[in-house]
Amino acid sequence: VRRVPKTDAQAWGVLTAAVVTSAFNSQLMVPAVAWMLALATGSVLPRVTPRRGNAARWATLAAVLALAVAAGAVLALPDFGAGERPERLVDRADAVVRTRPNDTNALADAEALAWQGCAARPRYGRGWRVLGSIRLRRAALGGEANVAAAAAQAFARARQVNALDVWAAVGEGQALRMLGNTDGARQAFTGALFLEPNCVPAWLESAVLHLAQGELGPARDSLRHAEAAQDRKSTRL
Repeated sequence: VRRVPKTDAQAWGVLTAAVVTSAFNSQLMVPAVAWMLALATGSVLPRVTPRRGNAARWATLAAVLALAVAAGAVLALPDFGAGERPERLVDRADAVVRTRPNDTNALADAEALAWQGCAARPRYGRGWRVLGSIRLRRAALGGEANVAAAAAQAFARARQVNALDVWAAVGEGQALRMLGNTDGARQAFTGALFLEPNCVPAWLESAVLHLAQGELGPARDSLRHAEAAQDRKSTRL
Protein backbone atom coordinates (compact mmCIF):
# COMPACT_ATOMS: atom_id res chain seq x y z
CA VAL A 1 0.00 0.00 0.00
CA ARG A 2 1.45 3.36 -1.03
CA ARG A 3 1.57 5.88 1.78
CA VAL A 4 0.80 9.51 1.05
CA PRO A 5 3.88 11.64 1.75
CA LYS A 6 3.55 14.18 4.52
CA THR A 7 4.08 17.05 2.10
CA ASP A 8 1.29 15.76 -0.15
CA ALA A 9 -1.05 15.61 2.85
CA GLN A 10 -0.21 19.22 3.66
CA ALA A 11 -0.93 20.26 0.09
CA TRP A 12 -4.28 18.46 0.13
CA GLY A 13 -5.16 20.24 3.37
CA VAL A 14 -4.47 23.63 1.83
CA LEU A 15 -6.47 22.71 -1.27
CA THR A 16 -9.43 21.51 0.82
CA ALA A 17 -9.48 24.74 2.83
CA ALA A 18 -9.52 26.81 -0.36
CA VAL A 19 -12.33 24.72 -1.87
CA VAL A 20 -14.50 24.98 1.26
CA THR A 21 -13.92 28.73 1.47
CA SER A 22 -14.90 29.18 -2.16
CA ALA A 23 -18.02 27.02 -1.82
CA PHE A 24 -19.53 28.68 1.23
CA ASN A 25 -18.44 32.29 1.11
CA SER A 26 -20.80 34.63 -0.73
CA GLN A 27 -18.19 37.32 -1.36
CA LEU A 28 -16.05 36.91 -4.47
CA MET A 29 -13.02 38.61 -2.91
CA VAL A 30 -12.57 36.01 -0.16
CA PRO A 31 -12.39 32.91 -2.42
CA ALA A 32 -10.10 34.74 -4.83
CA VAL A 33 -7.65 35.69 -2.11
CA ALA A 34 -7.99 32.21 -0.54
CA TRP A 35 -6.87 30.57 -3.77
CA MET A 36 -3.97 32.98 -4.08
CA LEU A 37 -2.88 32.15 -0.54
CA ALA A 38 -3.26 28.44 -1.28
CA LEU A 39 -0.94 28.78 -4.26
CA ALA A 40 1.50 30.77 -2.18
CA THR A 41 1.53 28.16 0.58
CA GLY A 42 1.91 25.35 -1.91
CA SER A 43 4.89 27.07 -3.46
CA VAL A 44 6.92 26.80 -0.27
CA LEU A 45 5.95 23.28 0.74
CA PRO A 46 8.89 20.91 0.23
CA ARG A 47 8.51 18.48 -2.65
CA VAL A 48 10.20 15.22 -3.50
CA THR A 49 11.34 16.32 -6.97
CA PRO A 50 12.52 18.69 -8.15
CA ARG A 51 13.91 20.37 -5.05
CA ARG A 52 14.35 24.10 -5.06
CA GLY A 53 16.50 26.28 -2.92
CA ASN A 54 15.01 28.24 -0.05
CA ALA A 55 15.63 31.49 -1.89
CA ALA A 56 13.56 30.33 -4.87
CA ARG A 57 10.71 29.18 -2.62
CA TRP A 58 10.52 32.45 -0.74
CA ALA A 59 10.73 34.45 -3.97
CA THR A 60 7.76 32.50 -5.32
CA LEU A 61 5.88 33.04 -2.06
CA ALA A 62 6.49 36.79 -2.19
CA ALA A 63 5.34 36.98 -5.82
CA VAL A 64 2.11 35.09 -5.25
CA LEU A 65 1.33 37.00 -2.05
CA ALA A 66 1.79 40.23 -3.98
CA LEU A 67 -0.71 38.96 -6.54
CA ALA A 68 -3.13 38.06 -3.73
CA VAL A 69 -2.93 41.56 -2.27
CA ALA A 70 -3.41 43.09 -5.71
CA ALA A 71 -6.41 40.85 -6.44
CA GLY A 72 -8.00 41.75 -3.10
CA ALA A 73 -7.48 45.46 -3.71
CA VAL A 74 -8.94 45.32 -7.22
CA LEU A 75 -11.99 43.35 -6.05
CA ALA A 76 -12.52 45.76 -3.16
CA LEU A 77 -12.40 48.88 -5.32
CA PRO A 78 -15.52 50.32 -6.98
CA ASP A 79 -16.31 48.99 -10.43
CA PHE A 80 -15.34 52.10 -12.36
CA GLY A 81 -17.14 52.30 -15.65
CA ALA A 82 -19.38 49.32 -14.84
CA GLY A 83 -22.12 51.12 -12.93
CA GLU A 84 -22.86 50.89 -9.22
CA ARG A 85 -21.46 48.07 -7.16
CA PRO A 86 -23.91 45.24 -6.38
CA GLU A 87 -23.82 46.07 -2.66
CA ARG A 88 -24.92 49.64 -3.30
CA LEU A 89 -27.71 48.55 -5.61
CA VAL A 90 -29.00 46.14 -2.98
CA ASP A 91 -28.68 48.77 -0.23
CA ARG A 92 -30.82 51.16 -2.26
CA ALA A 93 -33.41 48.46 -2.89
CA ASP A 94 -33.49 47.47 0.78
CA ALA A 95 -33.99 51.10 1.81
CA VAL A 96 -37.12 51.28 -0.34
CA VAL A 97 -38.62 48.20 1.32
CA ARG A 98 -37.99 49.68 4.75
CA THR A 99 -39.21 53.21 4.06
CA ARG A 100 -41.90 52.76 1.37
CA PRO A 101 -43.30 49.24 1.84
CA ASN A 102 -46.75 50.12 0.44
CA ASP A 103 -45.63 51.99 -2.68
CA THR A 104 -46.05 49.48 -5.51
CA ASN A 105 -44.21 51.61 -8.05
CA ALA A 106 -41.27 52.13 -5.72
CA LEU A 107 -41.20 48.41 -4.95
CA ALA A 108 -41.08 47.60 -8.66
CA ASP A 109 -38.12 49.93 -9.09
CA ALA A 110 -36.44 48.41 -6.02
CA GLU A 111 -36.93 44.93 -7.42
CA ALA A 112 -35.14 45.99 -10.61
CA LEU A 113 -32.24 47.34 -8.55
CA ALA A 114 -31.95 44.19 -6.47
CA TRP A 115 -32.14 41.98 -9.55
CA GLN A 116 -29.38 44.02 -11.18
CA GLY A 117 -27.21 43.49 -8.11
CA CYS A 118 -27.88 39.73 -8.09
CA ALA A 119 -27.15 39.45 -11.80
CA ALA A 120 -23.84 41.26 -11.32
CA ARG A 121 -22.85 39.06 -8.36
CA PRO A 122 -24.79 35.75 -8.38
CA ARG A 123 -23.11 34.58 -5.15
CA TYR A 124 -24.25 37.63 -3.18
CA GLY A 125 -26.57 35.98 -0.66
CA ARG A 126 -27.91 39.20 0.85
CA GLY A 127 -28.87 40.42 -2.60
CA TRP A 128 -31.08 37.38 -3.19
CA ARG A 129 -32.65 37.76 0.25
CA VAL A 130 -33.49 41.43 -0.35
CA LEU A 131 -34.87 40.54 -3.78
CA GLY A 132 -37.06 37.89 -2.12
CA SER A 133 -38.27 40.39 0.48
CA ILE A 134 -39.30 42.87 -2.20
CA ARG A 135 -41.16 40.23 -4.18
CA LEU A 136 -42.81 38.92 -1.02
CA ARG A 137 -44.06 42.41 -0.20
CA ARG A 138 -45.34 42.90 -3.73
CA ALA A 139 -47.12 39.56 -3.57
CA ALA A 140 -48.74 40.51 -0.27
CA LEU A 141 -49.97 43.81 -1.70
CA GLY A 142 -51.17 42.45 -5.04
CA GLY A 143 -52.11 38.89 -4.16
CA GLU A 144 -50.17 37.59 -7.16
CA ALA A 145 -49.19 33.94 -6.88
CA ASN A 146 -46.49 34.20 -9.56
CA VAL A 147 -44.76 36.97 -7.62
CA ALA A 148 -44.93 34.89 -4.43
CA ALA A 149 -43.38 31.97 -6.33
CA ALA A 150 -40.61 34.26 -7.57
CA ALA A 151 -40.04 35.39 -3.97
CA ALA A 152 -39.72 31.78 -2.82
CA GLN A 153 -37.16 31.14 -5.56
CA ALA A 154 -35.11 34.18 -4.56
CA PHE A 155 -35.09 33.14 -0.90
CA ALA A 156 -34.12 29.60 -1.87
CA ARG A 157 -31.24 30.99 -3.91
CA ALA A 158 -30.13 33.04 -0.89
CA ARG A 159 -30.11 29.89 1.24
CA GLN A 160 -28.08 28.05 -1.39
CA VAL A 161 -25.46 30.77 -1.25
CA ASN A 162 -25.53 31.06 2.54
CA ALA A 163 -27.00 28.06 4.35
CA LEU A 164 -26.83 29.98 7.66
CA ASP A 165 -29.16 32.80 6.57
CA VAL A 166 -32.00 32.57 9.08
CA TRP A 167 -34.06 35.37 7.52
CA ALA A 168 -33.87 33.82 4.08
CA ALA A 169 -35.37 30.64 5.58
CA VAL A 170 -38.15 32.64 7.25
CA GLY A 171 -38.85 34.52 4.02
CA GLU A 172 -39.00 31.33 1.99
CA GLY A 173 -41.44 29.87 4.50
CA GLN A 174 -43.66 32.95 4.28
CA ALA A 175 -43.68 32.84 0.49
CA LEU A 176 -44.48 29.12 0.45
CA ARG A 177 -47.27 29.61 3.00
CA MET A 178 -48.71 32.32 0.76
CA LEU A 179 -48.69 29.79 -2.08
CA GLY A 180 -50.48 27.20 0.06
CA ASN A 181 -47.44 24.93 0.30
CA THR A 182 -47.85 24.07 3.98
CA ASP A 183 -45.27 21.29 4.08
CA GLY A 184 -42.63 23.39 2.36
CA ALA A 185 -43.36 26.36 4.63
CA ARG A 186 -43.14 24.20 7.74
CA GLN A 187 -39.81 22.80 6.59
CA ALA A 188 -38.45 26.31 5.99
CA PHE A 189 -39.53 27.56 9.41
CA THR A 190 -38.08 24.47 11.05
CA GLY A 191 -34.81 25.18 9.27
CA ALA A 192 -34.84 28.76 10.57
CA LEU A 193 -35.45 27.58 14.13
CA PHE A 194 -32.66 25.04 13.83
CA LEU A 195 -30.29 27.90 13.02
CA GLU A 196 -31.76 30.31 15.58
CA PRO A 197 -34.03 28.84 18.28
CA ASN A 198 -34.93 32.35 19.45
CA CYS A 199 -36.26 33.48 16.06
CA VAL A 200 -39.62 34.92 17.13
CA PRO A 201 -41.06 35.37 13.59
CA ALA A 202 -40.37 31.70 12.80
CA TRP A 203 -42.23 30.58 15.95
CA LEU A 204 -45.16 32.88 15.13
CA GLU A 205 -45.32 31.63 11.55
CA SER A 206 -45.25 28.06 12.82
CA ALA A 207 -48.20 28.88 15.10
CA VAL A 208 -50.12 30.26 12.11
CA LEU A 209 -49.48 27.05 10.17
CA HIS A 210 -50.68 24.90 13.07
CA LEU A 211 -53.83 27.00 13.48
CA ALA A 212 -54.58 26.72 9.76
CA GLN A 213 -54.40 22.93 10.15
CA GLY A 214 -56.58 22.96 13.27
CA GLU A 215 -53.66 21.87 15.45
CA LEU A 216 -54.42 23.93 18.54
CA GLY A 217 -51.97 22.24 20.91
CA PRO A 218 -48.90 22.69 18.68
CA ALA A 219 -50.07 26.24 17.89
CA ARG A 220 -50.13 27.09 21.62
CA ASP A 221 -46.69 25.55 22.05
CA SER A 222 -45.29 27.64 19.22
CA LEU A 223 -46.77 30.79 20.73
CA ARG A 224 -45.23 29.95 24.11
CA HIS A 225 -41.86 29.46 22.44
CA ALA A 226 -42.26 32.82 20.67
CA GLU A 227 -43.08 34.54 23.96
CA ALA A 228 -40.14 32.91 25.74
CA ALA A 229 -37.79 33.85 22.91
CA GLN A 230 -38.99 37.45 23.02
CA ASP A 231 -38.47 37.54 26.79
CA ARG A 232 -34.91 36.26 26.39
CA LYS A 233 -34.17 38.93 23.81
CA SER A 234 -35.64 41.64 26.07
CA THR A 235 -33.52 40.41 28.98
CA ARG A 236 -30.37 40.71 26.87
CA LEU A 237 -31.24 44.29 26.03
